[in-house]
Amino acid sequence: MAGVLPPDAERVVPDTPARTMRLAMARAAEGALGLKLSVTAVADDAGALDAVAGRFAADLLHLELRRAGRPVGYAVIDGEFRAAVVEMQTTGRLAPRPSTPRAVTSADAALCAPLVTALMTDLRQPDRPGDFGPWVEGLTPGGRIAGPREVRMALDDGNFRILEFGVDLGVEGRTGQLSLVLPDRARPALGLAPPAAVDWGRAFERAVRAAPADLTAVLHRVRLPLRDVAGFAPGTVLPLHGVSVGSLVLEGPGRRVIGYGRLGQVSGLRAVKVGTGRPAPDLSAAPIPAAAPAGAALTALADPAPGIDLGEIGDLPDLPGVGALPDIAADPGMDDLPDIGELPDTGELPDPGGMPDLDAPGDLPDLGTLGDLPPLDIE
Repeated sequence: MAGVLPPDAERVVPDTPARTMRLAMARAAEGALGLKLSVTAVADDAGALDAVAGRFAADLLHLELRRAGRPVGYAVIDGEFRAAVVEMQTTGRLAPRPSTPRAVTSADAALCAPLVTALMTDLRQPDRPGDFGPWVEGLTPGGRIAGPREVRMALDDGNFRILEFGVDLGVEGRTGQLSLVLPDRARPALGLAPPAAVDWGRAFERAVRAAPADLTAVLHRVRLPLRDVAGFAPGTVLPLHGVSVGSLVLEGPGRRVIGYGRLGQVSGLRAVKVGTGRPAPDLSAAPIPAAAPAGAALTALADPAPGIDLGEIGDLPDLPGVGALPDIAADPGMDDLPDIGELPDTGELPDPGGMPDLDAPGDLPDLGTLGDLPPLDIE
């Protein structure tokens, strides 16, 4: 077992998530930059947005990772690795000494984007340990984020997966680090189909129509003095003036009228046949006699005598012998009356002094002879 393997023996290196990360970084750097490096350390961690944003210094390059046009994660590259990427992109070789610290610029973000793209493309390959594909699916590099404070403002709160890569650039004293902060929500639920589209208008209508509705069938309402109600006893008769089985009104909450119907029965149970009938007569002002003495059965009046529906009388006939009445709106005029001329002079009125004093007692004056009165025609 401790012996040397034969020259033709195949060495099998087991695949692990850490090995997948190491190989992805090495292949991405060589393919995107032509830079051969060694991956010295990898880590796979998770955390909430506040904790993740606080673990990276503000002077590092924070590069957006976007999906569907909006930032959902970011990549972080330290100063030495960022300088190596810029050198390989601009001069095609690494400087023999460590870089001089400088401020991060938007040009740095643009030059580092191809490396980040190549790394996520390699991690997206299927059938590799670590299940990295769903986490990086659909992610593309975006613009530069100023720092941890701007990260908290740009991203939605939630849990994130952090993949960290430590690298040796092959030059003494030059090592660097790159981290990917991937949104946890990007990982689809395994074995679950995406939710079907919901017609919210129809769903809301179904929910509203399934809500309970309380209806009250009212045949008649009567107002009585409390002294009469206190005298109720079995057999008391309450007269229902003008009420029939067709006088029923359906009411909702607050006595709001919903419709009209007719009282009946179905299979021995009381029932209401809803119709489009006219409102029941308003009998609130009708006189209600006192309750009848006890001993009679509680009854309801039968259908009242048919009334006269003024809406069905139609045109009235002409009265016989009346003829056409004159138009009273026209002015008949006074032009055809005869001229009465001048009134005669009445002359001097007699002195009333000779008339008898009716207040004084005595004999009445002689009225003279009146003559024969004409006969009266009496039928």
